Amino acid sequence: TLNLPGWTISVEMFFYLLFPALLFLQKRYIRLFILSTIILFVFAQYFNIRFYPNRHSLSDNIVDTVFFSPEIHISQFLIGMLSGYVFVRFRDRIPRFRLLPFAVVASIVLLLIYKPENLSFQAGLIDPIFALLIISVAVNDPKLLNIRPLVILGEISYGI
Repeated sequence: TLNLPGWTISVEMFFYLLFPALLFLQKRYIRLFILSTIILFVFAQYFNIRFYPNRHSLSDNIVDTVFFSPEIHISQFLIGMLSGYVFVRFRDRIPRFRLLPFAVVASIVLLLIYKPENLSFQAGLIDPIFALLIISVAVNDPKLLNIRPLVILGEISYGI
């Protein structure tokens, strides 16, 4: 395609359409929601780990299904929803460790530097760590999320 990351738009729109129903399920059946998120996350990682090393020799149908379909990426959206739930519901009970955001960023950087070549983060393998980062920043210093250069970077990266 002319716009290689363009596939994400249809996947995101699918999730945005599902969001009201998912939010209803999250509010009514939180334990089932958490369990479903874990199962879908494991499912996505299994298929990603199983097929990623052979991605260049797979047919287009398998590649499209395994790497670009909503079923593989829905756990990423659900992890984001659970992160919001945890923050809103437990923000007053989450301990404040000022160094935690820096430790999480260091962990992410190390994971990116030392990632095995046959492993992909495309299906959200490190999303739980990013969720921890966002929650820890929001709990420890929410003003950090409003720093103008970070807001601008977030806006333009989405636009690109």
